[in-house]
Amino acid sequence: MRIVIKNGLAISFSMFFVFQTRADPVEVKISGVDGAVLNNIVAYMTFFQKSQKKSSLLAVLDGNKLPTVDLPESEIRRANKLAPREIERAMQPFGYYSVSVTHSLTQTKKGWQVEYQIQSGEFVRLRNVEIDVSGSGVNDGSIDQARKRYPLISGDQLSHVAYEKTKTALLEAAFQAGYLDARYLVQELRIEPDSHVADVKLSLDTGPLFYFGDILFEQNALESTIIRRFLPFKEGDPFDADQLATLQLRLEDTEYFDEIEINAQRDNAINSRIPITIKASAAKPHSYTIGAGYGTDTGPRVNAGLINRLVNQKGHQLRGDLRVSAVGASIQTQYQIPINEGTKDHIAITAAASTEEVADTETDTLLLGIGRFESWRGFQRQLYVNYESEKFELAGENESIELLIPGMSLSKKVSDNFVYPRRGYSIELDIHGASESLLSDTSFIQGTVSFAAIRSLGNQGRLLLRGEVGATESNNFDGLPFSQRFFTGGDRSVRGFEYQEISPENESGEKIGSRYLSSLSVEADYLFYDNFGAATFIDAGSADDDAFSEIKVSAGIGFRYRSPIGMIRLDLAQAINEEDQSPRLHVSIGADL
Repeated sequence: MRIVIKNGLAISFSMFFVFQTRADPVEVKISGVDGAVLNNIVAYMTFFQKSQKKSSLLAVLDGNKLPTVDLPESEIRRANKLAPREIERAMQPFGYYSVSVTHSLTQTKKGWQVEYQIQSGEFVRLRNVEIDVSGSGVNDGSIDQARKRYPLISGDQLSHVAYEKTKTALLEAAFQAGYLDARYLVQELRIEPDSHVADVKLSLDTGPLFYFGDILFEQNALESTIIRRFLPFKEGDPFDADQLATLQLRLEDTEYFDEIEINAQRDNAINSRIPITIKASAAKPHSYTIGAGYGTDTGPRVNAGLINRLVNQKGHQLRGDLRVSAVGASIQTQYQIPINEGTKDHIAITAAASTEEVADTETDTLLLGIGRFESWRGFQRQLYVNYESEKFELAGENESIELLIPGMSLSKKVSDNFVYPRRGYSIELDIHGASESLLSDTSFIQGTVSFAAIRSLGNQGRLLLRGEVGATESNNFDGLPFSQRFFTGGDRSVRGFEYQEISPENESGEKIGSRYLSSLSVEADYLFYDNFGAATFIDAGSADDDAFSEIKVSAGIGFRYRSPIGMIRLDLAQAINEEDQSPRLHVSIGADL
């Protein structure tokens, strides 16, 4: 006997429910198989398709223990009669064509019990595997790679799933490589159950290779030379539908456009070149934002923003931001000029003014700067030069310091969910400095590294790590403005201490900042009910003129609420080995990374 399958074998079943008032519980036992084979049997069997218990259809198996089903007696007897053939069919896709099933149906005091003992028999092995590729793509490496990823090897156990995956992978590889007319001339799986062997024959004709043709933009937001920067392909490249999807995402990410439609005009292809039309309508040029929040570090705070996305057709943008809190206020404007192919790469010209309470003093700062923001080896890199003028009062004397600060920063963030990540990390490195020989009142160099990491603990818990280290080298530390000194303590560093409380002091008892910074936090949280959870943590940190000295330690517990805008945290922390230090309450809202 031979079985010839020319169009593949699909594993499927229909689910429907029969609601009757008179139904008896049925305990179904199946022995002799497990894993994927058992799951497929459950999917096929009428017992589970017609059960009045919806949960039984989920086929969630605890070992080989099957869910109890509820059926009327007539349906029980019918399902039991159909079961042997259903089991045989369910096992064929795994190469078992010599299956034997013995079964029994027994009525018990609690209902019914049905048992099936399965003898799998010898499985079918692949004998001859013949896969041929013809057409323009006969030597295309991507098609060959797809064949290697999903090999069908003589002597292996027959798997219909593996056969279908190989067929699909070869055809998809041809399509993605630009062979849009690819098709199978032959696709056969010949099975000889009595001999326990099977032969595979696949003959794929790739047809001609198609290319990207003329690229036409129908939009009035940007100059054509600017919008062409976002193209991940050029005219004459092999056609690739994934590249069109990449272009769609890039254009959406620019925020220049409202609606985007990309058409590949296959019917208008000339000499295998497919013309591409990109239609895009300009987004509203202006957008406004306003927000409010609260944290024990800053007290209540509000912010407002303005964005002009389309200053001109060269893609220039203007952004403004105003922030006001109990500890300070700032206003900033930034003019952005796009560069390179990246949708976020740009040059930014910034002007800002701020006033802030830093430890025991208040600082007023003016900033003018220019920076280059771009992707670099998996990081976001910023090269910048800032001119800063800062005024502050210390020990009863007014100080004014001017600095020209060149610097570089690298940052990277990887997360499975930016609102509530269960796995991810972020890292940021910054190094900058100034020189008295270059328009500055003092010389220094400073570097900081900060990081955060999150890992899941079971289904509801997480482990969170956060840390920062920094160092400053200067021959005149007293000449540094407060913005270039280190302080720590507060909601996002060492809880149990006030914001920027940890710092060296001068003879007057004023906190004056330090040369070195270090902090580390270890936290575990757990959502015990819906979006509500609890946390426990240990924080440690130091801001001192000697590295890693005078380390302050605290510990505590917290309440958590997972909100749409990020985690809401309410923490009670106690400083350890600190005299007269009472427990401190901290409130913060925002992302974990």
